[in-house]
This record gives sequence, C-alpha cells and structure tokens, in this order.
Amino acid sequence: MMLVFERCYTVPSLYKTDCTKQESMKKENQNTEWKESWRDEYLKWICGFANAQGGVLVIGKNDRGQPVGVSDTRELLETLPNKIRDLLGIVADVNVFNEAGHELIEIKDYGSGAPIQIRVYDHKITVGNASVLPEDWSVQDLTQEHESRPFNPDIAHVFFRAGQIETWGRGIEKIFDACAAAGLPEPRYGDTGATLRLTFPFATPPINTPDPGKSAGNVTQETTQEKMITLLKNTPKVTGKELAIKLGITEHGVKYHLNKLKAAGLIRHVGPTKGGDWEVLK
Repeated sequence: MMLVFERCYTVPSLYKTDCTKQESMKKENQNTEWKESWRDEYLKWICGFANAQGGVLVIGKNDRGQPVGVSDTRELLETLPNKIRDLLGIVADVNVFNEAGHELIEIKDYGSGAPIQIRVYDHKITVGNASVLPEDWSVQDLTQEHESRPFNPDIAHVFFRAGQIETWGRGIEKIFDACAAAGLPEPRYGDTGATLRLTFPFATPPINTPDPGKSAGNVTQETTQEKMITLLKNTPKVTGKELAIKLGITEHGVKYHLNKLKAAGLIRHVGPTKGGDWEVLK
C-alpha cells in the first residue's frame, strides 16, 4: 500500500539586476542568448535552459551584443512571468535593467513548477524534488563534508538573516545526525538527473519493552551508546569503521554517538587521531 502526498512550493527570487551584474552577459554563449525584441517562439529557449544548466535570455540586445532597448517593457514585465509559468510550468525571474541608456529585460530560469512529492510506503518514506545538482557534483558529494553552493545566494542569505538556517552546507549533515540520534537507519539519496530523491527507510522497532518515561528512540540510542562503551573498554584501539560494523550502524552514526559520549564526559581519545586509544572515564 502506498499513499502519495504532493505539495508545490514556489519561492520568489530576490535577485535584482544592476549594471554591476552584467559582466556575465557581455558574451553570448550556451547559457546566455540575446534577442532584439520578444517573440513567443523564444519560449523554446527558456525551456531549453530549464532542462539544462539554466541560463539567461536578454531582450533588447542585437546579435552583436549592442543594447537597442525594449519599447514595451512594462507590458512584458506583467505578462511574461505568467506566460512562462502557464505554458512551461517554470518559475522564472523577469527583471528590467538599464545599459547605455536603454531599458533591457532579463529572463533568468529559477526553478520548475513541478510539486515536491512525498510518498509514504509500508517500509519507507521518499521525498522527491525536481532539481539538478551543481555541475561536477554527485550524490556521494552530498553525503560527505562539502562546501555550500546555493543556486540563489540572495535567498540563502535572507533565510540565514531570518534565523531559518544556521549556516550554509550543514543541512544534510543535520538530517543524518537526527536519524542517528533517533536510532533510525541512514537515509539514502538518489539522483535521476532531473529529480533529487531522499529515502528514509523505516527502522525495525526495538525488541525490548521501552521504559514508560522514555521514547523508543531514546531507548535505541542509549542501547547503542552502552554497547559502544563496552567495545571501547575492551578494545581501546578500535576504529570508527570497526565500530560501525560491530554496532550495525553507519560511520556517520558512530561519529555522532562518540561526540555525544565525549560531551557527556564518559569517554576521551588519547594520542593521535589515527592510532590513539579510547579511554572510558565512568
């Protein structure tokens, strides 16, 4: 049995164009196209950009890159966003800027109108979003320590200033930590090239009966940490990889529990990171 919940989230872009941001548009290339005036047939360029790595369509420049201006700027600003959304299902920025005394229009592909899909199965939950990874990235890059590459830094900065995110680039790490803390299996990422999907497998409930004052997640977590302390006491030179195998959790989960035990003053590591010993303090 499967239940499917779908919801579409549309985030308006806060990108504003000025003359200092036109350096990337001085040369026409595979991600930038110039047109003297708007024609509906140019929707195919927007669709092509959306299906590739994104791009910018500038209205009001000739094929030599010389600004000639747009006469119906106000009308295009009102009609183009709706036309692009209704015909292509794409959310695009449509902005006006001034260059050499001429008003030009910039159309930038911001995102797809396809809804986020949340699917609930008997044994897992999947969350799928129409998106592409940054160029030269793979799913493996996401699940390791990595730098932040937001598609729209302006929006990311607004969320940071509003307190909605702490720092950039730690969201995935926090998801893995939360699953480890709850004693759940590690989530899995999958990429089709057009959709990024996150799968949360359901964990097998612990066999022992939980204390009424504790949640099942807390019982699982405490049991894991108790086993870990025993292993550290008996084999002080055990590695993180060996602990993961013996405990049946991921190395990321091992790191999470070790940090919790160290913060609680129950263990400490003596010597170099590789080759040192673990000491159980209590």
